Amino acid sequence: MAIEFHWVGCHETPTTGVKLCFHCTAADTVTATLNGVTKSATADTAVHDGNVVLSWDGLSPDTVYTASVENFTPHYAPVKARTWPTDFLRVAHFSCVEPGAIDLWALQASKHAPHVVIANDDYPYTNNAVNSEYVASASSILDSDDAAVRADQENYAKHHRREIGKRGIQKLFAQGCNLLYMPGDHEWCGDDWDHDATGNPSLSALFTTQADCDAAWDAGRKACESYMIGNPTNSDAGVVAEYPKTGAVVTVDSPTTPESNYPPLYFRVGNTAVEIFLNDAISHRSPAAATDDADKVMFGSVQQAWIEAKIAASTAPFKLWVQGKYLFPLDAEPAASDRFDKYATNRDAILTSLNGTTCVISVAGDKHAPNIGQTESPDMCCICACPSGVNISDHDLTFGPATQHVPATRASTTAQVYGYGVFTTDSATMQLRRVLGDRPVWTGTFSPDSNLPTYPNRRIA
Repeated sequence: MAIEFHWVGCHETPTTGVKLCFHCTAADTVTATLNGVTKSATADTAVHDGNVVLSWDGLSPDTVYTASVENFTPHYAPVKARTWPTDFLRVAHFSCVEPGAIDLWALQASKHAPHVVIANDDYPYTNNAVNSEYVASASSILDSDDAAVRADQENYAKHHRREIGKRGIQKLFAQGCNLLYMPGDHEWCGDDWDHDATGNPSLSALFTTQADCDAAWDAGRKACESYMIGNPTNSDAGVVAEYPKTGAVVTVDSPTTPESNYPPLYFRVGNTAVEIFLNDAISHRSPAAATDDADKVMFGSVQQAWIEAKIAASTAPFKLWVQGKYLFPLDAEPAASDRFDKYATNRDAILTSLNGTTCVISVAGDKHAPNIGQTESPDMCCICACPSGVNISDHDLTFGPATQHVPATRASTTAQVYGYGVFTTDSATMQLRRVLGDRPVWTGTFSPDSNLPTYPNRRIA
């Protein structure tokens, strides 16, 4: 059988449905039986990198189902998929996992048996080279001066196979844990990806034409979408493909690819305790060098309207707003051109729109240093559980209004973190947990009538 590994997706109605995703190395038919119902799909390596998804519904809430898959032996047998509870949820989230990093964060998270894990930004770092269990020699897209390398979907897909096939995250899937996946800038040609071929100093040397930039975008997008097939489908009205927004002053040349190459990858999913909004901070955003004014947007106008409308309309007591770029950067941290401090006008407009909607909890990534940032007006707390698989940056960490310095710990996991949250209809407890030792370094408790934690622990344990 051609199945190499599997993962557990997330059904559109996760309390009564499940999805199982399979990666195949050759054309074949995948057949699985769950709860007495048999489903099949034909894998084609030219479509979605040989990945297929099978879906079941009409199931019972908060139940772990065992699936029988023909001619497949998983890393951890048997294959399982879990439905969500109706009024309770355990969520793990992480960001920034470097190529070849041991996914110790996933092994630690598995101790808490989360119902869902959110891969949020900079996973799996497709722009870097690495030798590992699932990739004999993955291309370094960032370092290549060959446009054909950057425009080859296979060079991006290799890295996705490497990460999702790792034993650590497979341990989570063995529990039936659902995966929600949203890529970030490193899933294209490198740090601070920009749709403008000449707009970003760290990438402009790669591109001689806008067509080269657009081709690299399309290859990376197709690889990402191949591993997003398990995400819930966004069927909300008005959600359509949208070109990146140019903003003022800086303009992107007319894209050489159709608008359909910038599809809506964002979605929402939840139960009666929490609704999760997983947003795309890459596909539709304005060039980083554009003037920071009302025309410069992080999410594009269609997605932003969707964020503001759907979060405001949510009936869940807690709204978990997940986006790759954290809201409140520190003044002293290393420079980055694509974070919300460079889109501050747009950020403030979104927060003003959400002001008065309770309880919205923001989760972000990208930072390479754990961070809790909050403002009183408009009230918002942003939790950055990062890095989970790279070295921590050497600069101050913010815990509300307090700061504490953590020295760099290069080539070690001692300062890596992941996020963990427990939601009920009455409260939400969010944590940053240190990977080494799996102990909390910050805990905040939220109530449905406030966007701010009632007891943030501002000390690093």
